[in-house]
Amino acid sequence: MNALSFWKAVTMDKSDLLEEIFALLREGGIRFCVIGGQAVNAYVEPLVSLDLDLAVAVAQIGQVRKLVEDRFHTEEFPHSLNISSPGSNLRVQIQTDPRYGDFVERASDRDVLGLNLPVASIEDIVQGKVWAATDPLHHATKRRKDLLDIERILEAYPTLRDRVPGEILQQLFLKGLGGHLKTGHTWTLQNRPTEENQNKSIYTLPEAVQANTFFEKRSRRGLY
Repeated sequence: MNALSFWKAVTMDKSDLLEEIFALLREGGIRFCVIGGQAVNAYVEPLVSLDLDLAVAVAQIGQVRKLVEDRFHTEEFPHSLNISSPGSNLRVQIQTDPRYGDFVERASDRDVLGLNLPVASIEDIVQGKVWAATDPLHHATKRRKDLLDIERILEAYPTLRDRVPGEILQQLFLKGLGGHLKTGHTWTLQNRPTEENQNKSIYTLPEAVQANTFFEKRSRRGLY
């Protein structure tokens, strides 16, 4: 089973919502790109999800709204159009937040679980995930998924760490400690020597949050 068939099997997409939404946007001349978790999948080892997030050109949001409302079941929220179909568990979300509009201009075609689609740049994906992870209206479960996606990106692209706010890096660091950090105690992080780096330093907690080594194959190399 190829990646696309597996994705459609997981989403139980019997109504072919996946293919229909892309066909509709292309036939309507809509400029769009994939963002969110599926965009992350285009750059790192993929994880299958029921969600598909898209950004469209700001000037075409009104046109998109009319196209999807005429074809699919649509719910509108303050910053998104959510699209669904009775014969599919796929959840399509089109961002109407104008901040995402510029992502379309910097997108490039990449493979997304077997489909060749315009995908936001990795830098824009990080920015979108940061916006989502720091949105106070975002559900806690979705914020945790956003943090996971940021972690996946930083493990593959550690140079993008500078684009992530310190508060998020700290959350990822504390998550990585796996319960070894205790309130009221002073802890240090020492990386065990590896073949690649024999001279490891001991970092206090604030410094460790910014340590380059934290995102370099963290769990695979045995950091602590």
